Amino acid sequence: MRQFCATRSAESIIDWRISLLSGPTMEFTALFLAISIVMLVAWRGPRPLALGLYAAVMIACVATYLHHATDTLKLSF
Repeated sequence: MRQFCATRSAESIIDWRISLLSGPTMEFTALFLAISIVMLVAWRGPRPLALGLYAAVMIACVATYLHHATDTLKLSF
């Protein structure tokens, strides 16, 4: 199995530690995985658990929407 890792280069302008640690947030991926888990629970698990998880995911979706809907767009025409 081949492992991928960043190596430090003396000639690099970009600091390798910053580029590895400060990636984009994965909030939409987390929401997608949460919705997938809720669908599996709704299919195979008990109904009250599925409804509770569905409500929690919907609250997270609304919070994510409100977080991004209030961002100002920097448009120039």
